[in-house]
Amino acid sequence: MASEGTHVTPNGPVTSDESVTSEAGTSHRFAARFPRFDAVAWIVTAVGAVLFTAYAIRQWDAFFSSSWDQGIFTQLAQRYANLETPIVDIKEPGFNLWGDHFHPVLLVTGIVFKIWPSGLSLLVLQALLFALSAEPITRVARARLGRLWGTLVGIAYLFSWGLASALSVQFHEYCFAVVFLAFGLSHWLEGRHRLALIELAAIVFVKEDLGLTVVAFGAVLIWMQWGRESAPAAAVTAREDRADLPAAQSQPDAVSSLPAVTSVATHESTSLNASASQFPARTYAFFRRTLHTREATTGLLCILWGFFWFVVSTFIILPLFNVYGTWNYTGNLSETQTDIPGILGWLTNFFGPGQKEVTALLLILASGVVGLRSPYIWLMLPTLVWRFAGNVTHYWGWGWHYSAILMPIASIALIDGVERLRGSTRLRSHWKKKAAAVGTCLALATSATMTFNGAIGTMLRGETIGGYSSQSSRDAAWGLVDTLGTGHNVCTDIWLMAYLVPGNTVYWEGTVNSGNSTAGLYYDPSTGTSTDGTRSGAQKAIDVVAASPQSAVMPFSPEQLTRWAAENFGGQWEITYSSEGFRIAQRIAE
Repeated sequence: MASEGTHVTPNGPVTSDESVTSEAGTSHRFAARFPRFDAVAWIVTAVGAVLFTAYAIRQWDAFFSSSWDQGIFTQLAQRYANLETPIVDIKEPGFNLWGDHFHPVLLVTGIVFKIWPSGLSLLVLQALLFALSAEPITRVARARLGRLWGTLVGIAYLFSWGLASALSVQFHEYCFAVVFLAFGLSHWLEGRHRLALIELAAIVFVKEDLGLTVVAFGAVLIWMQWGRESAPAAAVTAREDRADLPAAQSQPDAVSSLPAVTSVATHESTSLNASASQFPARTYAFFRRTLHTREATTGLLCILWGFFWFVVSTFIILPLFNVYGTWNYTGNLSETQTDIPGILGWLTNFFGPGQKEVTALLLILASGVVGLRSPYIWLMLPTLVWRFAGNVTHYWGWGWHYSAILMPIASIALIDGVERLRGSTRLRSHWKKKAAAVGTCLALATSATMTFNGAIGTMLRGETIGGYSSQSSRDAAWGLVDTLGTGHNVCTDIWLMAYLVPGNTVYWEGTVNSGNSTAGLYYDPSTGTSTDGTRSGAQKAIDVVAASPQSAVMPFSPEQLTRWAAENFGGQWEITYSSEGFRIAQRIAE
């Protein structure tokens, strides 16, 4: 009969302490695989969904348009909804968007557009995806940093300047990458590695450059495993050093003796003394040992996967579908803004102007500064390199959508950085306790300041968020859309294009006459057709010109607009709608 405190198992008697340990291990594994439902995290998500959707609707109703991107993605979604090749005439007559950027994930927008054929559907989709990405960030932060600071980290992320800026410039494919990164990195911290790898691997299908982010993640995994392999030797050295100290000095700090809330798969620290693994000596011998571990194999596979899709998409797929046989954006990385030649000129351009330093500072603040302690902060590097090396000013700053994908990385780095500082023996216990508070407050203050002065803050203050502020102008714009109807080949401007896409073939006034053919879309009276200069040789005729008061090319007055239409597309035209500067000129005769 087993003695008291033990029970019999198929493998022999087990003490109650061993049983408790076994049950605790099983419980821990179950919790890692199936995280507990966190109502607060979903409340944060719901608040974001309501707020972001309200912003999208208000922006849409005001006829605001930051660029032609909203029109391009709306036309792409319409093509996918109709199961057609993504010919986006707004970009350029007959242009196949598969030759512009690599974003297979946008096939999803075809389903959304089929259900809700409106450019607003894409804005709402992006709003919901951004809000959804706050759930895993908030959940992990609350589990690791505590309920208070974790909730505030989630709020700081939800209102982060990168997401707010992306919302203000309307729909872009990056909204999918934000969700993949938020869930993938959070699941990785929770120990749900298979699911995390699937989510992180999927970002290569969002945009061609994001394969390099997967490469960076693989490199970070190898780096952390290299540190874990080096830690045992460092621990032995640390114990030998302490053995030579007086007994009073060799006592470990009370805080450092507490077990850190870490995962073996996601942190460098081991069960050995924390001081040994803070900055382990990563030697070549330990690197060779690292390469034989499962973690390093995972990292290498991530590197191969990301690099493969970066190369294939950039140098094979995009040139294959591009009429010019190249990647459109090579020139954006090859020129400098200085007169200094060579590598020195490139470095001068890379680190200037000061706009880039401000962006980098804002990213550091978004990570609460403590995020610099986390290896995950290096996932920002690929995106920042191509942005700062580019010669397009929109790449450098914080006002567009390019920083949205960096927000989940910043928040995850904040969470991980706090945990690493808590396990450090180089910090006094007082500062360890303050790490979460300091990091969270810095991130929250940055988000609050930027949000208050940004697009979301403008809406919350009840101010105009752009577009047309007067109700009469908005009514006139909607009147134009209703009057035009569907079934037309329309030439229009940036402000109207996304609204006119459903049911029409839309061309932009800025590119309508571009293409391989010098004829553009000019009307040929001898044949009664209009050559559009497309790669497919299709014959289309512009039959409607729609102009807003902010048109950059088309004339303002009704007489000038009809004359401009006749000169560019031939035939006779008349004004069929005119209100508050919004006008429709329609072909009435060839």
